[in-house]
Amino acid sequence: MSTQGRPPDDRTPPSGYPPGSPQRGLEERLAEEERRIGTNRQVAVVALALGVLLVVAVVALAVALVALNRDVEAASTAKPAGDSVGTEALQDGAVTADKIAAGAVGTDALADGAVTGAKVAPDSLTGANIDESTLERVPSAGAAKNAANLGQKPAAAYLSEVRLVQAESESNADEAKGPVTASCPAETIAIGGGASLEGTTSGIAIVESAPADGQTGWTASAQAFVPTTTDWQLVVFAICATGGA
Repeated sequence: MSTQGRPPDDRTPPSGYPPGSPQRGLEERLAEEERRIGTNRQVAVVALALGVLLVVAVVALAVALVALNRDVEAASTAKPAGDSVGTEALQDGAVTADKIAAGAVGTDALADGAVTGAKVAPDSLTGANIDESTLERVPSAGAAKNAANLGQKPAAAYLSEVRLVQAESESNADEAKGPVTASCPAETIAIGGGASLEGTTSGIAIVESAPADGQTGWTASAQAFVPTTTDWQLVVFAICATGGA
């Protein structure tokens, strides 16, 4: 059959075998396979291109994540510049003692009256932490302005440096002992005193016990009213102190 004068069939092999012939069918199948292979090749190229784009995107995402992580780490460890963080930017209770470096907060960083007694832990302040020149008179102290005037009396009116001194007679069988005086050290006075007997005391008595002249000590005497052959001794003591004028 002639094909002259007919429009060319895009599925007809160029050999021009008649439709329905085995050769024509074979050529059609081969042409269909070529078209399928071409289509698959195009799909493969597109898939490869998409795969490359996907790899590039994943790599770019990984690089971005690494850079972001570094930026976050740098931001978390960086010190704020100057006064970039003000008091109004901090939540109440956000800054605790364990977050403040030792010595970071000096006197010039505290507002007047910011630290009250209620904010100071018990026993946290010692004399070394207090400037004595900043201490004022206690309002209820009345006339006491310093240690020289206590209870409207001079400091010399109060006793201090209290001590005990004593003196003894010889220990023998003499009938009389004394007067024996326990003298106070210089610049002190006797504020009390007494006497006692050591050894045998039967028939022996203390006949005098009184402050020495000018309160310089304590004087005492003792007497045996019956003869004795046993040794005995008179002990005199004085309580001395500074002040009391």
